[in-house]
Amino acid sequence: MDLRRLKLVTLFTVCFFLYVVGVVLRLRQLFFMCGATGLLPLLAWLLTRLSLRAIRVRRLLPERLFEGEEACVALEVVNISRWPRWMVGVEDGLPAGIEVVEGHRSRDFFPILWPGEKRILRYAIVPSLRGLYRWRDVLLVGVDPLGLFRVEKRFPWEGEVVVYPRPWEGMTMSALGYSARSGGMERSPRLLPDGIEFHSTREYQPGDDLRRIHWKSTARTGKLTVIDFEGGELPQRWLVLDLQRGTHRGQGREASLEYAVKWAATVARESLQRGSAVGFWAQGRSLWEVPLHSHAEQWIRLLEVLAQVQADGEIPLARLLERNLALFRPAGALTLFTAHPDSALAEAIERCVAEKIWVECFFFPPETFEGKGIHLPSRRFIARLAALGIPVHCIPQGQPQGLRWEASHASARV
Repeated sequence: MDLRRLKLVTLFTVCFFLYVVGVVLRLRQLFFMCGATGLLPLLAWLLTRLSLRAIRVRRLLPERLFEGEEACVALEVVNISRWPRWMVGVEDGLPAGIEVVEGHRSRDFFPILWPGEKRILRYAIVPSLRGLYRWRDVLLVGVDPLGLFRVEKRFPWEGEVVVYPRPWEGMTMSALGYSARSGGMERSPRLLPDGIEFHSTREYQPGDDLRRIHWKSTARTGKLTVIDFEGGELPQRWLVLDLQRGTHRGQGREASLEYAVKWAATVARESLQRGSAVGFWAQGRSLWEVPLHSHAEQWIRLLEVLAQVQADGEIPLARLLERNLALFRPAGALTLFTAHPDSALAEAIERCVAEKIWVECFFFPPETFEGKGIHLPSRRFIARLAALGIPVHCIPQGQPQGLRWEASHASARV
């Protein structure tokens, strides 16, 4: 027997007992007490039904934040009637993927709300993963003092929060072997975009790629000297993300797609900070495109798109590259993010190089996101690109900083 039924049985028993005793003793007071006890359930029901009328609810929450960032949510509950409201509870409807910070609660209970009184429930949330989160309805609950009846009322809410991917902390272009002055284009002349060419030598600075040390100048001056490059115009870079269904592996934060998105955000941030024009292109179920630009608002535009992309496309990246060479060719630089060691993709990249497009690849070996080592198809894919002189950043699961593979030592690693 549930507690509510037990309470009703108890009230009925008390009422019946008072009536019998009143008949035996002929006491009016007992008849009055019997009637009052019998009316208690009815009064409790009426109080519950009226408890949620003329109550207004408003939710205040941030529209945008980064994954892992704490934010405050406020629920305002206001009694706009001329009468007090009793025993009112409120519970917020959190979307999946949004967690309440430890020590906070997304629900509260107000014993009484006086006319015009406003109560505010504040609690902290933290999103575990990027995405577009649509908030659910706010739930109001009214109960009576005896706990006999319960009524619920939902307030529809159409609010949403965009959670941006957080770039990898501590990952900079110099850490990946990029030149501060070349905008990352310090490859051999045949792979450099138009306008980026050898310029001079300069003294070594922390973070410079050791492969660019000019040994003759170093021996002559006694100081480490590196080759520097110069661009006639600000470099341009397209970021292309592979969204073909079934190519990515892993779950949650440790999924290859999440690694790829975070690295795309990292490269975009660093490139924009250096004055480069950056664009984004990906084909999933929908086309995601952010035209090339270098203004400050471009960073937010890129984050808005990166927060929402999903691996739900049907067309292989190799075919998409071939179809859109005319789009990528004017920029002269292409950064790919893929977890698919596809031979057709390697051939498409070769054609991009033949079209004088500077190509760079961030590769996420899919098998490593299933707890395995790097398999032979992935090794062959890496070696094929590295043999072309294409910078390949191999990013296994658990190693977000990645491993850079070059043609000069690809055979030693693959």
